[in-house]
Amino acid sequence: MGLDREKKSHHHVVISAVDGGGLSCDVDVYIELSDVNDNAPQFVDLPQKFSLLESAPVNTLLLRITADDPDLGKQTQAVKSWCAFM
Repeated sequence: MGLDREKKSHHHVVISAVDGGGLSCDVDVYIELSDVNDNAPQFVDLPQKFSLLESAPVNTLLLRITADDPDLGKQTQAVKSWCAFM
């Protein structure tokens, strides 16, 4: 079984110990997975094409592009929205 935080971030395991006389004990172990940068960002709703009137004024918003990354922490800090102006 591979561990993947994006699929399941928490795990619960019960560990048991039994001695030769039949006495036993159990302990609950709760595991929270930390993340590694194992996913590339992906563009969200990236337009295939767009139109612009030739009479559009300077500084007209051409398009807004957003990328998402399912990883946590520093690796997602660079994922933002970008705007393109003419």
